[in-house]
Amino acid sequence: MSTTDRTRWLEWRREGIGASDVAGILGLSPWESPWSVWANKTGLAAEHDATAAMEFGLRAEEMLGRWFTDVTGLHVAGEQTLVEHPVDRWMRATVDGFVVEGPNSTPDMALGVVEFKTTSEPRWDAVPDHYACQATWCLAVTGLPKVWFGVLHIAFGRPVFAVYEFDRDEDDIEFVVHRCATFWADHVLT
Repeated sequence: MSTTDRTRWLEWRREGIGASDVAGILGLSPWESPWSVWANKTGLAAEHDATAAMEFGLRAEEMLGRWFTDVTGLHVAGEQTLVEHPVDRWMRATVDGFVVEGPNSTPDMALGVVEFKTTSEPRWDAVPDHYACQATWCLAVTGLPKVWFGVLHIAFGRPVFAVYEFDRDEDDIEFVVHRCATFWADHVLT
């Protein structure tokens, strides 16, 4: 992503709550807190420059997309799409892609969202809470039924690719949207 594109993307993100903000708002992120999300949204703190790990993850997404297709038989379309909720436009997400059935399918034929991750952790027993928050938000914003995680685990220098499925849960969506709407209205907009 060019510097200009990153600047525009960061400006777009500041105008709403994105999927990667949700775990911070809920106090479940290893990287963000409610205060740091608030400070970024209100312009009191600058966004962090992309770290080498973040840059690696972004560059790896194309490879992980091909690996995801090889493992699942499903395809990825609409990589790095900026999505807004059709009614509540402050609800936003940058999805790594949409899961589709065939190589010529388009994002409007999506079965769900895909998120790619690279981590030094070993295989997960379940999707970690901070990523579950991100997935729940993506489902709330897009209205889709499922998020697939394509994860490159590089624990102990031994790469393992794993796919995890995360299904829509209306109770979780209601909880997360309520908490984020309150945060947005009571802390950011004010």
